[in-house]
Amino acid sequence: MYWIKVLILCCLSQCLFSSGDIHKKMNNTDSSIYKKLQYQIGQLGNISASFTQTIKKSNNTTSKTTGNLCIKKPDFFRWEVLSPEYDLTCYQNKKTWHYNARLKQVIIRDNPHINNILFNLFLNKKNISKILKQYHLSESNTQSNQWHIQLKAKQKNTPFKNLAITFKSNQLYRIYSQTADDEITITLDTIDILSDTSKLPGIHYPKEVDILDYTKQK
Repeated sequence: MYWIKVLILCCLSQCLFSSGDIHKKMNNTDSSIYKKLQYQIGQLGNISASFTQTIKKSNNTTSKTTGNLCIKKPDFFRWEVLSPEYDLTCYQNKKTWHYNARLKQVIIRDNPHINNILFNLFLNKKNISKILKQYHLSESNTQSNQWHIQLKAKQKNTPFKNLAITFKSNQLYRIYSQTADDEITITLDTIDILSDTSKLPGIHYPKEVDILDYTKQK
């Protein structure tokens, strides 16, 4: 589950990619699509959105969660699950807070400890170059206002067999990932551009919770 949640949104600018090493390992088609993807992601701004996440297991069981997310470049990420059970993960000031309402527990860690494909693909600078080196890229226009990028693993030992990213009207719309055990689809249902980022939603939880602060255990 770590790899499933670790890869959702917006800190990709020109400095996010180290193009030299990546392009050496890409063919001309991969390199062309990569440049377009780099530009498209670089145009994305700070956003808040509602999402629907569907997970299909290898035994054909399916689960669905809904909630809200908020991303501010370069280092703020908030993933709030509202249904079926409340759960909150927030990364800011180089720390990660995770509140589990069912366990009544808050865990605080240094640096990113987030299992979310959107976070790793769009905010985690160290992972993006590794990811792209491991995949062949192809593209299609499923509709006039949609651009679809397919990433197919070059080898069997990659964490994801397949990835797919869809943009709709120049905004991120859907991300699909497939592992040996799961297929995960995250769809952004509504997206709002954050014009004022001075008042971002943070981490909120009841007073009656157990707090495990690993940032102090050094």
